[in-house]
Amino acid sequence: MKISFQGPDEVKRLLTDQVRLRQDLIQRMIARDFDGNTSAFGRSLELADQPHRKTILRWAKQQEGLPKSPQRLLALAQALDIDPFLLLDVDLERLLQACAVAGWNLTWGSVHKSLAFLNGLFSLVPEHWPPPELAEGFDGEWYCQEWLHQPQQERNLFKNFAVSPDALYHPDGKWEGLRDPQAWYLAFRELSFQSGEPVAVSYWRPFGILTLEQNCLRLLNLVGISESKTLAADAETFAFQLFFGPGAAQFRLASLHPFEAQMLSQTEADERQLPTVTFGYPE
Repeated sequence: MKISFQGPDEVKRLLTDQVRLRQDLIQRMIARDFDGNTSAFGRSLELADQPHRKTILRWAKQQEGLPKSPQRLLALAQALDIDPFLLLDVDLERLLQACAVAGWNLTWGSVHKSLAFLNGLFSLVPEHWPPPELAEGFDGEWYCQEWLHQPQQERNLFKNFAVSPDALYHPDGKWEGLRDPQAWYLAFRELSFQSGEPVAVSYWRPFGILTLEQNCLRLLNLVGISESKTLAADAETFAFQLFFGPGAAQFRLASLHPFEAQMLSQTEADERQLPTVTFGYPE
């Protein structure tokens, strides 16, 4: 049955108690990196300025619900080296409809305190997107790639972008596979080229998320659309499409983990035939 939201207050009511930790992912990471030994995971933690080790372990031991604060949720994500958004277990349709209705003006901390970290990711902000403080416990800064759209050159067409996620290697240098999972966020802001140089004339507007987990590429378009594609086990690159419209804009792709990205010409996109998802519009 389709879920219907009437506004931010209704979004809060229908999301309350619907978001949990993804224990399947937590246990998969502990199984992969610590042979399933939660105690060994606990001993690996170096959390001088974070919640106590026992607190983090409690959330790694099949406990239901969410941590009491965003700091605790982020500490768990940092300990597992996973983007915190990926730790959230929430019905996809419910999430997308909530974002479509109130994504830019919903105070996520009012749904649950630990979700407050989403405010900076999904809100309209004049500068500093994505929020620098989220990266402090990872590599210290976000990995970002940007593209400028100048409509006097071309407009009203979809452009293709290839993304190579963070790759993992064996100590002997052999490629082991892609980081699993990894997440990317997308935002744009309007520009003016009247001075000859790009000048921002709007806030950053977050509009999408890409996730890659167990060879499944998923697009979450915050207007309420999702799409997924399956990657081959040995795939090293995927692609997504953005619409370059009539106005000048700056697009930013950001992740807490390393990646490489480049714009493809239509000829290159046709030749490479990469698994591709598209940021389109509701019908």
